[in-house]
Amino acid sequence: MTTPEASTTRALRADAARNLDRIVQAAREVFAERGMEAGMDEVARRAGVGKGTLYRRFPSKDDLMWAVVEHTFAELLEQTRQAADHPDPAVGLRDFLAAALELQARHQAFFESAAEWFAGTARSRELHEQLLEVTGPLVRRGQAAGAVRGDLRAEDLPIVVHMLASVTQPLPKGDLSPKARERYLALMFDALRPAGPREPLPGEPYDPYC
Repeated sequence: MTTPEASTTRALRADAARNLDRIVQAAREVFAERGMEAGMDEVARRAGVGKGTLYRRFPSKDDLMWAVVEHTFAELLEQTRQAADHPDPAVGLRDFLAAALELQARHQAFFESAAEWFAGTARSRELHEQLLEVTGPLVRRGQAAGAVRGDLRAEDLPIVVHMLASVTQPLPKGDLSPKARERYLALMFDALRPAGPREPLPGEPYDPYC
């Protein structure tokens, strides 16, 4: 039988989880819009929580920033694990690239504003190594199946994703449409496969003037 105390505890935990989600989302938006000079009070207002709630969970701006980075990174790790479990290694690798590209495009403004803040830190290196741990099997499975070129390394994949994502930055119309991203993902994916027959590229080339 569920006691009133247990029900209250669960309700408090659910409320805390909702507050955390709101804070992380608000922080991502505020820092993307205002950069690192944005204040914690502004994040609290955007999240709709009291300043005391924010500071109890995140005593400093660095704590909050890392929470946003790690929350986003956890999403990427989960998508990578799902891709690694795909029965077709080539499809799994392509799924990883597509998921990473979509995540990068969705949160590009935040990562641009925070890039200098977390680049080169010991904590960012730890996250990078975690990513390599889950992408390494993805690459090796593809190579064992003959679907991925033998000289590809897991360390190449973050650079490939960055290269794909970077094409959205200088475009006069902003982000590529999902259909255009699919075309350039297919073009890049062909470079990761062994030489052989190529699939036709989907869609049409991106035209910034139409």
